[in-house]
Amino acid sequence: MLERGVMNVPIKPGMTDDEVVKHRNRWEEEMKAAMAENERELQQIKQTYEEKLRLARQAQKADENRAKLEELKKQHPHLSNLNFDPQLSGKILHILHKGANTIGKEDNSDILLLGPSIQENHAIIHVHDEGQIIIEKGSPEARILLNGDPVTSQSVLNHNDRIMFGTTQLYIYQDSENATR
Repeated sequence: MLERGVMNVPIKPGMTDDEVVKHRNRWEEEMKAAMAENERELQQIKQTYEEKLRLARQAQKADENRAKLEELKKQHPHLSNLNFDPQLSGKILHILHKGANTIGKEDNSDILLLGPSIQENHAIIHVHDEGQIIIEKGSPEARILLNGDPVTSQSVLNHNDRIMFGTTQLYIYQDSENATR
């Protein structure tokens, strides 16, 4: 209804000039409100699109990270958490690197564990170049169970060994490269 920048307001026969002005003003307000509503809806659609795009990018990045993590799991020995709830098992993963991997509640530990009976320096896992993996206590007070048996000296880890640190931190040792040992 806009022609050359001028609004053509439908005028009824017999309207006075004041009625025409009031009618035109009311009609202009309705059009401005409709345009504002359209603009608001357009912004909402644009924002929804941007939000969907952001979520899609996050999902893609998470998929890439998951793929990298799966590749690391195949290449390196690691500890994976075990939980009574199967949906929570395998959610925490610690990759073991060559050399000494310290475990404890000390901030500079390679693997930080918090919980009852966890010592500052609880355990050390040694990853040797020839593929042998050894676990030992980091302090005399540390409680470590390997497949249900207390660790009192250096012990060799084998694929799928269960390790309890303290009284609540249960992990499974996995090494896909040496799974047949």
